[in-house]
Amino acid sequence: MANIKDGKWEDKEGKFVHPDMIRMDKQLEDELVESLVSKAITLQDKMKEYKIYAFAECYAFVDLLRQNYDMERITSKTGAVTIKNFNGTMEVQIQVAKLISFDQKLTLAKEKIDEYLTHKTENMDAEIQTLITRAFDVKNGKVDAKQIIGLKSYNITHPKWKEAMDMIDEATEIAGTKSYIRFKQREGLKLDGVMQTIILDLAALPVEDKEIEEAKNLKAWFSELKKHSAYFMFADNSEEYWRGLYKQGKSIAEAIQNEKDKKQALEDMSNE
Repeated sequence: MANIKDGKWEDKEGKFVHPDMIRMDKQLEDELVESLVSKAITLQDKMKEYKIYAFAECYAFVDLLRQNYDMERITSKTGAVTIKNFNGTMEVQIQVAKLISFDQKLTLAKEKIDEYLTHKTENMDAEIQTLITRAFDVKNGKVDAKQIIGLKSYNITHPKWKEAMDMIDEATEIAGTKSYIRFKQREGLKLDGVMQTIILDLAALPVEDKEIEEAKNLKAWFSELKKHSAYFMFADNSEEYWRGLYKQGKSIAEAIQNEKDKKQALEDMSNE
């Protein structure tokens, strides 16, 4: 519902208007848009929660293979992970992309390329010249790293061009990495079906590495706690309950003591 104060609706200019002055179609539009956006936000929260969960499960499985089976078969040198079901009709991929940035030497590389273009303008294909120039276009305060690196694929041997490419190499910095997770299955779950990506657009969701790390730590904490299940008094304690103890900073020993204390309290009550 629109922002309402004293029974009046706030408009785009921040003024409050009596609903009798608002056309019914506008009121219905407001109701529809706010309902859809509200549900979209709820869905986004669920997708983000699932994304963190999926990352944590995959990395926990990788750690399990390393610790118990001394296996590295599902990870690549770049940290990418691919896991599949037994018949190969489903798979989960984690891909790790480098985040590339450039220092001030990129400006010098651009100047050197401009010198080359000025020298070669008469004999150069106009389309290629446009592609080279557009590589340095700035969007949202940044150049497109792929287009800049793509310049190195041109088979140009002129000294000025080569000098510019060397400058790009010197200007290139790895600012970090970003992980993407994708889910795939073969069409119709047939062995010879085309492998298709399950479209969720999870890659666009803002998830911090620390959130994934937190989920991994919780899973490890909970797995360790299960080894002491004999101390649990309440078998129906939900995962949310244990997550609450973890977020309180409880150690394994403290969680077990918490269960012991509940058991003792019940025994004391029964003896009264």
